[in-house]
Amino acid sequence: MTRWWRDESGQALVFSALVLGLLLLLLAFGMIGLGLLASARAALGKAADAAALAVLGQSTIGATLTVSYADYTCQGADGSVTCSVTPGQTDVPVSDAGAFTTSPGGAFGPIPGWAAAAGCMGTQWPRSVDVAGRYRICTGQRLASASVSAADPAILQRAAQAWLEANVRGDGQLYGARVRAITVGTDGQVTVVATARVRPGLLMFDRTSVAETAWPGL
Repeated sequence: MTRWWRDESGQALVFSALVLGLLLLLLAFGMIGLGLLASARAALGKAADAAALAVLGQSTIGATLTVSYADYTCQGADGSVTCSVTPGQTDVPVSDAGAFTTSPGGAFGPIPGWAAAAGCMGTQWPRSVDVAGRYRICTGQRLASASVSAADPAILQRAAQAWLEANVRGDGQLYGARVRAITVGTDGQVTVVATARVRPGLLMFDRTSVAETAWPGL
């Protein structure tokens, strides 16, 4: 009777050790797979980000800036001119990064394109003027809205795929990278959804996907 109990107990211990060993092996296997997947996903994310920027490069970007200004209304003569100030805002459409190019042509010094488009004469008030009149000085701007006029979808797909492949070519973990979808948002942002296979392909860790968004650089 004692021998039988010992035999059963020994078998139970062996079985428990085998189960514990299997669980530890599966846990280690899962941790390795998760690590590989995280590394592959990060690499694919960088490639998809480059692909989204490439799509923006193939598109026409438009935006509207809300420009803040101060209108100086000046009256007087003979070197005695006094001014009152009225703040305001106006929306200015811009089509490219040239809106931020500074020109020396402002009445009060260099002036960026967005300020000139808002009818401003400068971005710094000279403290005093000798001639009566109305002078608009821009004080700042912010993005109100943006849009992207996309090219032919086939052109965008080819550009995104080419940049995606170029950016994963040297990565030994990833292969079969594909652009699955390209969407253009209402604020001009472009989102690229990409997938790729992962080496060494550990069961459920053999594939990864990302969605990366690029915004207009205005």
